[in-house]
Amino acid sequence: MNIRKMLFIAALMLAFTILLPVAHADDWNQATRVTFSQSVQIPGPQAIVDWFYVGETEGHEFLYPKQEEQELAHATRKTFVSGD
Repeated sequence: MNIRKMLFIAALMLAFTILLPVAHADDWNQATRVTFSQSVQIPGPQAIVDWFYVGETEGHEFLYPKQEEQELAHATRKTFVSGD
């Protein structure tokens, strides 16, 4: 019984090895390239200092390196409220 199972598993593995196609990328799934007709400037993301859920008094505070933390402390803060 064990020999039969082992032979079946070996045959199954051999069949998968032979029948499975070789993985390759064709023109459809190659890297995407975007070309702009003018120069484009992408702004850096705004830093999130802390995060609170609406109606909650406890939230999350994000830690930044010392230099960046000082820059964020002097920057103007904006509050965004989002809800259902």
